Amino acid sequence: MDPVSKSAALECLENDWSKFVAQCESQTPEAKGKFLQRQGFATYSALLLHIRAWWGEAITNLQGVVANPEFKTRKYDVDRFNAEAVRAGNGKTEEAVIREFEETRIRLLRVVSGLNETQIKNEETQKQLYWMICNHYREHQI
Repeated sequence: MDPVSKSAALECLENDWSKFVAQCESQTPEAKGKFLQRQGFATYSALLLHIRAWWGEAITNLQGVVANPEFKTRKYDVDRFNAEAVRAGNGKTEEAVIREFEETRIRLLRVVSGLNETQIKNEETQKQLYWMICNHYREHQI
């Protein structure tokens, strides 16, 4: 895992992730279907719910580091976490999911913006910046 600077994390949230929804929506139905299949999600909403849930975890974990530099993130059963994230969105419209996705992106952007240099260098912070923001974008990049 390479270190992630505050500016790199903010760049990814402000420029890459901010265009993600539009990029997905601009795909043809066939291309969108192939993309979702490669990603392992049945629907576009399911993919967004998955991303949004991990961002929520990042927010909680980053706030934990701010409150206590010795904070440690919990261990995750990734498959279970992803399934629960998708299940939690059952019944929501795609429009509502997109709105929540964007609201969470903005909240995460604000949390990262508020981190100081000591907090950025914290090992747990680095995990969040790498796995939940920058690498996560690479995993889902269109």
